[in-house]
Amino acid sequence: MCSWLSYTEEVASDLPLGGDIVQRLQRFGTYGRLKQIALRKVAHNIASDSALVSDLRKAFQQLDTAGTGELASRQVTCMYALQDRN
Repeated sequence: MCSWLSYTEEVASDLPLGGDIVQRLQRFGTYGRLKQIALRKVAHNIASDSALVSDLRKAFQQLDTAGTGELASRQVTCMYALQDRN
């Protein structure tokens, strides 16, 4: 398991869901069956490959120089430009 994920002793039903999470779950419910299955498969594959998640997290943190948790398009563009040089 990734070190940045942690478990708590709280029961999930005791935790309130934020409005954003509820909206995303509702939107997921509107997706077609095939899209839901595909998204579940992708999530399962990523979750089961903790090395991949760890590598993605490190790459994101290197790009997120401001520490905001968001990437500007120019940051991603610069990353691709540097990759093309190597």
